[in-house]
Order: sequence, then structure tokens, then C-alpha cells
Amino acid sequence: MRDSERIADLEYRVEILEACLADIERRLKLKRRPVPPRPPTKPFRSGAVAGPVRLVGDSEHLG
Repeated sequence: MRDSERIADLEYRVEILEACLADIERRLKLKRRPVPPRPPTKPFRSGAVAGPVRLVGDSEHLG
């Protein structure tokens, strides 16, 4: 393949990719809706545990 053919092929591919990108951007704009604000989260308390914790192998040591 000659350089001029490769350049023409690459230019064609760029045109296709640009069209795809424009379509994706258009679809994203159509789907974009305002996001409601999140409620404030409580600060993390150090040492707080969400549930019971079982260490692996602890049943062997409890006797």
C-alpha cells in the first residue's frame, strides 16, 4: 500500500470516528438530567463496626 493510499484510508477512518463521537455526545446530552443533591453523610466514627466481626480461626481458640 502506498503512502497516499494509507493517508486516504486513515483520513476515512478519522471521519468515521468523528461521526461516532458526535453521535455519542448527542446521545449523552439527550440523557443528561439534573441530579438531585445527595443528603449529607454522617462523619465516620473511628472504631465503629457495621456488624459482628468474626476473625478467621477464632472458633478454634475459644475452646
